[in-house]
Amino acid sequence: MPTIREKRVYGESAVPTPVFVTAEQGLVVAQLSDAAVGEFSLAHRCTARDIAVGPDGTLALATDESLLLAPDADPERFHETGFGPAAG
Repeated sequence: MPTIREKRVYGESAVPTPVFVTAEQGLVVAQLSDAAVGEFSLAHRCTARDIAVGPDGTLALATDESLLLAPDADPERFHETGFGPAAG
């Protein structure tokens, strides 16, 4: 998916924090550094209903079609659970 990156946002000592947001267009991932957004992208196109990250870093995404899981909070590694449609 396309991304927009603003390199001036990150200082040398600042480590960006990923933030996940659900929308009708899909799962959006934004990289935050202090109070600034440095990069954001549409990581998974779907009708996203809810998102959760477990203590082990597993990302769970509820969609109109299925419940998806991704290890290490990596949206490129989503896989179906067989759970069916889900909502938060």
